[in-house]
Amino acid sequence: MKRILTLLFLLVVGFTNANDIVVLTSDGEKQDTNLITNRKGLHIGFHVAPGLGVIKGKSTAFEEYDFLPTIELDYNERFGIAGGFDLKYFFNQFIGIKTGAGVEYIIYNVEGTIIDYDEFLSIYDYKLTNITIPLQFVLTTGERNKVGFFFTTGLIACFPVNSSYSFSIEQNNSFPVSGEGNKNDELNNVLVSFVGSLGINIPLSNSLSMNIEGFTHLGLTDYYTYDDPTNLRMYGLQIGLSFKTKK
Repeated sequence: MKRILTLLFLLVVGFTNANDIVVLTSDGEKQDTNLITNRKGLHIGFHVAPGLGVIKGKSTAFEEYDFLPTIELDYNERFGIAGGFDLKYFFNQFIGIKTGAGVEYIIYNVEGTIIDYDEFLSIYDYKLTNITIPLQFVLTTGERNKVGFFFTTGLIACFPVNSSYSFSIEQNNSFPVSGEGNKNDELNNVLVSFVGSLGINIPLSNSLSMNIEGFTHLGLTDYYTYDDPTNLRMYGLQIGLSFKTKK
């Protein structure tokens, strides 16, 4: 009977202030449900994001030289993966900002063929490593302890670290020529990319949630120092965990 009266008293006190509702935990301790449902404050987490990536360049090469055949270039997306830690701060239940730091690893290839001449083929396989720092706007729905959807958009500062490649060239059914190298001397120090995502937030506990989102990463500035455009593109599925701090 004493426990029932205590519970009724706590419920009355709780409902007198909708922003400070009090409930009992399983061991009889008081807990503010505002800490459970309110998203406002700092969230810390990490993510992993597998997908496809490529550096898009011009479609032909050597067309400006009369003494060389024009080569048609085909850029093919290959495996990419990104990962890092996240810092999010929500100003209220629905609006926040996101930053952090991460690493991208992207593989892609470029196939070159002489126009109207099928007996020439060159294949360059590239491997890229980048450090990324995002700054994004976050818009989400619902209370923190319920399944909801969210949208993010913003910019990423991308710092290229390494660009290595291997190649193979075949012509007239002759023995192929192969080799490897890197383009580290031709990397821009920093490039800016647009990033956007749409996903779902799944609560796992009072303080922990899982985020699953599809994302697109589009380079706005050139990856290499060439005069020709070289834009980074990556898209895929990002999965992460986010922990709500008490502040």
